[in-house]
Amino acid sequence: MIRVVLDGPDESLPQGIGRWCRQDGGMNYAGMFLSLLFNPGSILSIPALARSRAVAGKSLRQALGLQAGVKGRT
Repeated sequence: MIRVVLDGPDESLPQGIGRWCRQDGGMNYAGMFLSLLFNPGSILSIPALARSRAVAGKSLRQALGLQAGVKGRT
């Protein structure tokens, strides 16, 4: 098992992020919209979250010895 952590010890994930994904791993757009509607300040954390996701994905691919990501993305 390999676990990649997106947030560092001095960072926090946006409020309600647990509702952003469905059980099958896909995006729950309605849950994300409602979360952002009730916590509009969370919108400001999305760019940092995207950067953290890119770094975590790159680190995971390196740990697994992979060159390309999902669907050919690196």
